[in-house]
Amino acid sequence: MRSIVKKCLTFTYFFLWSMGLFSIYAHAYVDPSALTYLVQIIAGAVIGCGAIAGVYWTKFKKKIKGKTKETDIRETVDVDDINDEF
Repeated sequence: MRSIVKKCLTFTYFFLWSMGLFSIYAHAYVDPSALTYLVQIIAGAVIGCGAIAGVYWTKFKKKIKGKTKETDIRETVDVDDINDEF
């Protein structure tokens, strides 16, 4: 695991330095609405990652508790409460 992190950090370090050394300035106009596209992309990625994390977190909790759907339904419905209503 440590070697993977070390490789990623080495790549990031090399990438950032090479981008700084070999960058070329572009004299161009950037539309102000381009930033809103970037914000939408980032927001979509964050929301998507949150949804995926929520799905896997629920699966993880169910696996830890060892419950199935059938036992979850039985626990949420109390038979004594149903009999008292009739």
